Amino acid sequence: DGPALSLEGSHLSRMLGRVSFAASTTTSRYFLNGVAFDMPALDSDGQGVLTLVATDGFRLSSVSTPVAGEAGLKWNDALEAGAWAGHLAIVPLGAADEMERLFARSGDVDVIRAPDAFGVVDWENDLEFVTRLVDGDYPNYRRLIPDLTLYNEARIPIAPLADAVKAVLPFTNPKNKVVRVRFFADCLIFSGKSPEYGE
Repeated sequence: DGPALSLEGSHLSRMLGRVSFAASTTTSRYFLNGVAFDMPALDSDGQGVLTLVATDGFRLSSVSTPVAGEAGLKWNDALEAGAWAGHLAIVPLGAADEMERLFARSGDVDVIRAPDAFGVVDWENDLEFVTRLVDGDYPNYRRLIPDLTLYNEARIPIAPLADAVKAVLPFTNPKNKVVRVRFFADCLIFSGKSPEYGE
């Protein structure tokens, strides 16, 4: 038993698919080997925002969605009003991938957190998935996300953007595949840097 949140299972599956690729697969920073579920607290109406985040130290992906649950519920026990808790539910990457597959066609599900375990239950289809959590403190990912209101914005069709990234990828470092984007008044310039080719 533990605090439970309700959302659509298929939506949870899509969220996992959007972040899990960024999780680390190395053992040196084991606490990054999973998807972190961040749910600070629910308001007096039982409404809140669930954020899923994954990072390997080079790239970071996060996605958020509204959720419902018990009014006033504190998902992170260590959370103080407005403060960073530092204790997220870190679901192992393999378990996150399995959850993405299992609940891809589910309707409403309950996401349940216990002190050392994490589960998702699809009551309608009698489907339950439980996993242990990764032990460790997840980094304060919020500090890594820039305030986008301070930056310029460019709107570009997805196909040319994808083509530009694919064209540059062969010239990036295979270990991190970083693509740099520079903004100009009339264009964007994509570049990569690797030990073999330079920039």
